[in-house]
Amino acid sequence: MKGKCQRKNRHLFFCILSGIALLLLAGWFGWWHFYVRQDFTLRDVRTEAKADGALLYGKGRMRINLPQNHIIDVHFVIPCQARTGQPLESASTMLFWAPYLGEERSIREGGLHAWALDYARQCGWTVFTFTVEGGGKKDGVPESYYIYPESGWHDVVFAVKAALEVRYGLAPKALLVAGESAGGSLAEHLLVSHPDYIAAAAWSGGTTYRALPESDAAVFFLNNWGCYGASSSHRLYAESVENGREVLWTEIPPNAGAKSLNHHTPSQLTAQLKQSFLRGAMALADSVTGKVSPPSEWPCEYTMPDGHVAKLPSEEFLRLWERLPHRLNAAVLTQQRNGFVAATEPVSHPEKAAILFYTDIGEPFLQDGVHALCQKNYAVYVVICDDHHEQACTDGAAALAAIRRDPNLSALPLAILGNNDAASAALQLASRVPSTELSGVFLFQPEFLPSVAMPPLSSDGRLNGAIVRSFVTEAVQSVENASLPTTVLAADPNREVQWLEFFEAVGDGN
Repeated sequence: MKGKCQRKNRHLFFCILSGIALLLLAGWFGWWHFYVRQDFTLRDVRTEAKADGALLYGKGRMRINLPQNHIIDVHFVIPCQARTGQPLESASTMLFWAPYLGEERSIREGGLHAWALDYARQCGWTVFTFTVEGGGKKDGVPESYYIYPESGWHDVVFAVKAALEVRYGLAPKALLVAGESAGGSLAEHLLVSHPDYIAAAAWSGGTTYRALPESDAAVFFLNNWGCYGASSSHRLYAESVENGREVLWTEIPPNAGAKSLNHHTPSQLTAQLKQSFLRGAMALADSVTGKVSPPSEWPCEYTMPDGHVAKLPSEEFLRLWERLPHRLNAAVLTQQRNGFVAATEPVSHPEKAAILFYTDIGEPFLQDGVHALCQKNYAVYVVICDDHHEQACTDGAAALAAIRRDPNLSALPLAILGNNDAASAALQLASRVPSTELSGVFLFQPEFLPSVAMPPLSSDGRLNGAIVRSFVTEAVQSVENASLPTTVLAADPNREVQWLEFFEAVGDGN
């Protein structure tokens, strides 16, 4: 009897132990399957033909098991023959739309961005993207930020590319990459980690980079001026050129909204430039490998303000490139705290007037204002002021002499602008300009130096016969401004709006 009980106990113990082992094994397998195993198979694919069958829109899922992203949504569009539904030959050229941080919701709910779809519609390329939940941005930890290869996300890009090639019979070719903001940084890091697998990359608003490797990939990147990534991009460009790597970079005007300027988000011009560059580059690519010919063989050239000859891939891109404010960018990027710079852009001629602008404001507001005036066909000279009034007056006189020496400008009426402390120098110079030359003096938030006597104005608020107008952002005027004809700008917490209203008023007043 005792032996039977012992055998029963041993059997029960064995059963319990086996059950625990099976549970642990099942738990481990479940953990591995759902949280560790990466199955780069494109599953649950649903497609829909649109545009009379010319475009195949698709959506699928892929198990990647990366932090916060066990399963991702993959969205793609493939250009097809309308009659047969077969992918076009050009569809083997594939573009990865690198998502920016926070884009996952719009991708999940609406699919590819309209600008991404344009690559399929206008270029005939397959375009794909996917959701990135969170992105895991942590400074100094590449494993946790999706732009870095250490995070595992670069493998996902090429896994999706391979899955689409197999599923739809697309010929393997080097990849194109386009992105904005953090997606721009991802585009650059993909080029760094897989230089032999990228044909061309175009991005905007990138902020975080590694040195570009030697490769045949065509590279173009840009920022809005004032973008918080502009300095990093400028550094990457300068280092690349120093290392003999031919790349293109520039700054463009900010995205103009209804009531403000955004110095980071891309504009329609941004999208046009990136697409035109990639389209031009791929027109020079090998039809089998998709690799682009080196810039030395590109058909177009443009001489930059610093004398550097930029090689461009197409006449179409050259036309867009010529519209950009390169001289203004160069003037601001190389400006000294003293001296003057000619910031005039080659807009339509003849100009309405010459403007001499005294300012203590740097980028991006300086570029915003000067660009607004250039767009209205004014020739602008900028005097960068500091606390040395005498030096500012000397620099202003030198700028005035340069305007008078220019045969295209010497016969034009002259307006003088000043803001903040620079208003004193602006008025001092204006008092020495003959009435036949001076058309007006415009001051923004003037703060006159107590050590500098303000030139006397006539009873109707004129100086040497020219109108003098002060623009302020508050209704309360200081005693020192009391004698100036003053316009109070509409209250707005956005200083950019008032700044541009000032330039609008200057433009309308000349």
